Formats: sequence, C-alpha cells, structure tokens
Amino acid sequence: MAKEWPSSVFANKKDLIDLKKKANAFKLKKNKIPVLSGTGEHLSPFKTKGLDFQEVRIYQPGDDIRLIDWRITAKHNKPYTKLFTDEKERQVFLFIDMQQSMKFATQGEFKSVIAAKTGALLSFLGINHHDNLGFTVLSDDKLECAFSGSNSETLTSLLEALEESGNPIYTKESTIPFNQAFLKMEKLIKKGALVFILSDFLHIDDETKKIITRLSKKTTLALLHIYDKIEKEFPHQLLSVTNGEKILFLNGKQKSFQKKYQSLFKKRTEELIELTKNPNIGYLPLSTEEEYLLKVASFCQGGLL
Repeated sequence: MAKEWPSSVFANKKDLIDLKKKANAFKLKKNKIPVLSGTGEHLSPFKTKGLDFQEVRIYQPGDDIRLIDWRITAKHNKPYTKLFTDEKERQVFLFIDMQQSMKFATQGEFKSVIAAKTGALLSFLGINHHDNLGFTVLSDDKLECAFSGSNSETLTSLLEALEESGNPIYTKESTIPFNQAFLKMEKLIKKGALVFILSDFLHIDDETKKIITRLSKKTTLALLHIYDKIEKEFPHQLLSVTNGEKILFLNGKQKSFQKKYQSLFKKRTEELIELTKNPNIGYLPLSTEEEYLLKVASFCQGGLL
C-alpha cells in the first residue's frame, strides 16, 4: 500500500497537511508595491494582492512619493497622491506536474514529492493570505482541476489529487499531452491571478511558451523548475536506466554523449529563463538534493524571511 513507501518517494495526505505548520511559521511581508524580478531569481508573489485605483488626494507627510500624480500636481501646483485599494479576491492557481518523469531522483526526494510538498505549502500560504485557491494536477492518465467553491473544499481536493497521482508505482506512458493540460488550465485562470507552475518542464515546447506568454498578459506567473542533478550532467560511466519496462544502457564515458546530454538541460533552462524577460514571469530552480521548502518561502517573500 501507499503507506509503505518512504517519504522521499511518496508524500501522503498527512505529510502534506503537516506543512500547514511550516506555512504558519512563515510571516509574509505585505508591501503596497508588488516586486517582481524579470531575471527570475526573486519573485515576491504574496507581498500584495493586485491594486485597484481609487482616488487622488493632496499629498500628506508619509505618503509614498512614488505614487504622486504628477499630471494633477502640475495642474494645481500642489502635490497630489494616488490612492489604491487591494483587490478583495485574488486567485492563486497551481499547475502541478505529476507525470512519470517527475517520479525520479538520484539523491534527496523524488521530483514528484517536491512538487506535491511545494504545492501544499503554497496553498497554505495563499489561504493564509486570504487568496482564492485553484489548481490543475496532471498525472499520466488523469487531469484533476478545481477553481471555485470554498478554499477548504479546494484544498482537500488538491491534497487528495496529489496523494493519488504521487504513487510511484509505474503505470503507463502519459496519455494527456502537456499542452492540452496547459490549455485546460488557461480557461480556469482569472484575470489578476498568481500562477505557480511546478514541473521538470521536460515536455516544454514552442506552444507551451506561447501559452505561458499569453497568460502573463493577465496574470503573474512563477515557473518552479524541479530537477535532479543527473539531468544537468550524466555520470562519466556506463549506466543502465529503465522506465519499468525497458532497459537502456548509456555510456557516460563518451565525450560526444556528454556534450549532447548536457546541452538538453542547458537548452531547457535557457528557454525558461528567456521567458522571464517578461516582467510578469519569475523563475526558481529547485534541485532534489537541496532544502527546497525554505527556498520557496524565501522566493515568495522576495528573498526576505
């Protein structure tokens, strides 16, 4: 049964619920101005909800000078400040890839475990911040989605979907195209939403990038790239690998093989970082061998704990 799997290869519902304590321990900083780095290393998604313009009034000591309305100031020859109000309901939407390629690691925890735990942590952080939760969980032969209803119902559905899809037992080759899941997600996301995409991005292509770019016109996105170190550099030795049905021998001693192998990861990473030239897209790499939860929490606070 699922309970017999070690926590490094499978995260059950109890493991995920326990992350609520960690989420409660992270006190999120609430600034009036959202911070988003296009270079990808620091995204501050939970610092604020979106801001709606309300009115202007005469500048008062302590007002942020960056919010001075210079047009009205020049017209009346007195400094005027713009006032904003927080949007009451912002959507935090999670796209979590739990396909077969995610059920792997040479060290630390499976990529699927990292995705599940990170998704749970982000959910608790969002709920603590009074955001509305929505999600898409993609497994090999199933697509679970929720985007309305109470946060408690959505959270329960998410945790159950992550537990079910996280079972490391080999099933079969994926029957749901990656981009099909992205298109489904796109229809569920509301304007102004904060979107986290958790994946190893092995299946990213030009169509995926088009969808992400299109989403960035109405949302803020964070690309959480989960990878194992063997994806960056293959060991310099002869190894056998298997997908549960077939065995393949790879010769890491060959320079030509190493060059081609490393170029695949480099290309995928560069494609993701290229997307972050868009100011509404951030990027965070997560290795299977690092303390990723603290890194994710720091990422959500712009690098400040």
